[in-house]
Amino acid sequence: MRNSLIMTKKYITYILPSDPNAPELLIQGYIESCHKKIEYKFADFNDVKKSKINLSFLRFSEYITSVEKRKSEFESSMNKFIETKSIGDSPNKHNEAFEERVIDFSFLQLDIVNKIESFHQHVYATLSAFVMLLIQLLPRSLNSQIPINSINKFLKFLKKTNLNELLKDDIDNLLNSITFRAKFIDHPQQHAAHNWMTWRAEEEIVILYFIPLFTEEEIEKYYQKHKDKATPPFEEKSMYISPYINITYKSLKIFIENILENLETIRVN
Repeated sequence: MRNSLIMTKKYITYILPSDPNAPELLIQGYIESCHKKIEYKFADFNDVKKSKINLSFLRFSEYITSVEKRKSEFESSMNKFIETKSIGDSPNKHNEAFEERVIDFSFLQLDIVNKIESFHQHVYATLSAFVMLLIQLLPRSLNSQIPINSINKFLKFLKKTNLNELLKDDIDNLLNSITFRAKFIDHPQQHAAHNWMTWRAEEEIVILYFIPLFTEEEIEKYYQKHKDKATPPFEEKSMYISPYINITYKSLKIFIENILENLETIRVN
């Protein structure tokens, strides 16, 4: 069932899906909080403008809900991956449970990659929808300066405003997500050939891309040597680690909330 919003001139009520198999969503309160931050602006606009804002907010709400769904799906896949890997690494590797799952292990790795990529794609889409909302809310003197054809340029534009000190780390985290999307998801043909492996870093599984192209035997050797260490097995200049989902998600919410809270005070330095 598609998520939807009930819209009136004064408020928007978010409706959660009724699918009992859908992951629990915690974003409803956040969406309502975001809308409350812009309600005061409605007094300044006519009905046509209010309708545009409502529709823009609807798109934004749908996308940020999808981001939370992608995060939940990633966590589910990661837990399944860790469980299966722990069985495979156990002394009794030939127990019945491992035999049942060993064929699916490579698919679990690809599923992790898919969930990570999908999450960052939806972060990009959410920021795009948020820009669409912002240009409806900000004064013309400011929104005419906002780059709307590039999320990368939009984020870098905000680093030139008075909000940079408050949001510098969060903007940098979002830029990392946008760069990852461009470099390894949408335009891999523009960059050097690379191999990849999954890597458990702290409490989260990431994708570790590395150059040069090692053989499978060398990768296994590196893995066995470093599997109990906190750092990846390659030199920093030869690898790239996908941005952490939990950090990116937290920064996305902080970023959006603070922009909405400071609509009246944003200025270019």
